[in-house]
Amino acid sequence: MSPRYPASEFNRGLHMGRPTFHRLCAELHDAMVRNDPPARQAIPVPTRVAVALMRLAHGMPYREICVHFDMGVSTAHKLFQQFCRAVRAVLRDRFVVSPSAPGQDLYADTVKAKFEALTGIPGVTGAVYTTHVHIIAPQLYVLKYFNPRLAERNANKKGSASYSVVFQCTVDADGAFTDIFLGSDHPDGSSGGSKSDEYVLLKSNLNDNQMMIPGAPPVRLLGGASYQLTDYLLVPYARPSSELTGAQEELNQGVVAGSAVANEAFMKLKARWAFLRRRTEVRIPDLRVIFETCCVLHNFCERFWDELDPELAFELEDDVVPPEIPVRSAAAAQERDAIAHSLFLRRRANN
Repeated sequence: MSPRYPASEFNRGLHMGRPTFHRLCAELHDAMVRNDPPARQAIPVPTRVAVALMRLAHGMPYREICVHFDMGVSTAHKLFQQFCRAVRAVLRDRFVVSPSAPGQDLYADTVKAKFEALTGIPGVTGAVYTTHVHIIAPQLYVLKYFNPRLAERNANKKGSASYSVVFQCTVDADGAFTDIFLGSDHPDGSSGGSKSDEYVLLKSNLNDNQMMIPGAPPVRLLGGASYQLTDYLLVPYARPSSELTGAQEELNQGVVAGSAVANEAFMKLKARWAFLRRRTEVRIPDLRVIFETCCVLHNFCERFWDELDPELAFELEDDVVPPEIPVRSAAAAQERDAIAHSLFLRRRANN
């Protein structure tokens, strides 16, 4: 994108403000710069970055991007791959950080305080959400990528998607991604659209026993109605509102408020990077790389207060299917009841 473009056109083209764009170019410069090839000038780093951002921001095919930048399709494709590799290598570990990681005590305390102010629930370090990215039917394991709920919803839409890949992320209280689960690198359908949120959670690193470190404070995450209650994941009571006690209703309101942070983060992710909202033909392993790149860029923009254009906002639509096993342990159920009772007593005392 040329520096002479007005700010509004710049933001519209790359879904990123000019200061953030230049900061990103500076961060990635050493990883993306190339020496001049014989007989022609090397493509500048800002152009390399802009090519990739335009593809992510609009989901444009390479042939359309080439018109903007006067280059060949193969060149644009190589620049896009180079950009994704650079973002993962240079920025991922700096901008996607878990509050439970070693040395992150201050960050963890800040996240817990913000979630407690929002939900009333103490000790929460993140909210979990699972989303689908639409794909063309793959050649292998096609039934595992078939998404029956998506197919039913789009039954009357010509050319609509019926296949998807599912990704799970955790966010902090500010909506920054702190954990990204991309499924298996093997295209065996383990992250196919037929899988439930419950299944993906059990396969992810959030289900790793290492999360529960002896002597350390317990990890507590929030999830929506599509997840099961576990020792580390707090979910709402799965009953109609008319059947809930006052304490249970109090807890449900808190969990919903916390989970809404994750919902908004995913809305911003897909609004800014519309590539994730279009039915894609890229290879599934490559799609995992692209999704992770988008998450890192989301955090990068959030870190530097690059606000999403309100016109890009949309209503995020992901199916909520209740888990087959709503509660995984009696201890988790007792703990949820205790939290609900505490919240209810606190509200009565404040009133």
